[in-house]
Amino acid sequence: MAVSCRARLPFDERAESDGVVTSSHILIWNFSDQIHPQMILEAPGDVFCFRFNATDPSIVAAGCVNGQVMFFKLPSLQEELKVTF
Repeated sequence: MAVSCRARLPFDERAESDGVVTSSHILIWNFSDQIHPQMILEAPGDVFCFRFNATDPSIVAAGCVNGQVMFFKLPSLQEELKVTF
């Protein structure tokens, strides 16, 4: 399981920081340890959506709010997370 997260800001603070680059994270969990994320990916902007590649699950594509697209290459993700896709 994976989730994208960032700091929660009130609308006024978010509007003031518009255009300022803030980092966000994609957290990847293994169900055997639900408290601690297995991996943390840091993105240079607010991640709007992300997806694992269907043919190569070690590649994650993420889209930022500003339109930037990022790719993360996770070596041996299937073996680390013990997941079959």
